[in-house]
Amino acid sequence: MDGDGSAFASLFKRYRDRVFVHSLRLVKTPFEAEDVTAMVFLEAWRCRSKIRLVNDSMLGWLLVTATNVARNKLRSTLRYERLLRKFLVPGGAGSQRLGSRHCGRGPPVAAPAPGLPFTGSPGPGSDCALRS
Repeated sequence: MDGDGSAFASLFKRYRDRVFVHSLRLVKTPFEAEDVTAMVFLEAWRCRSKIRLVNDSMLGWLLVTATNVARNKLRSTLRYERLLRKFLVPGGAGSQRLGSRHCGRGPPVAAPAPGLPFTGSPGPGSDCALRS
């Protein structure tokens, strides 16, 4: 498989379903399992010269990598959600800024961090005009 795209394509076709099902057991949604599967095969391509085969199969390496990628993805999601709760939950730090920029229609828009200019817009699907 050393740099051979067609060999990698056959490897992908052979193992993608097994990696996807394994990933689906580890994450919440099929969309996340697709992301994990894609990341696993990207990592396989990047590390193709270092992969150790077990009984002439890459499946073990792929499944262990899928487990590691899923865990990293879950940890990242938890960190992101914790950060959002910290700044966007009523009563938390930054809740006053959030309330001052929300008109009741569309998603709330958080104010920038102190000292940074706000140059964004409310975002797609929002018909709010920003208020100071």
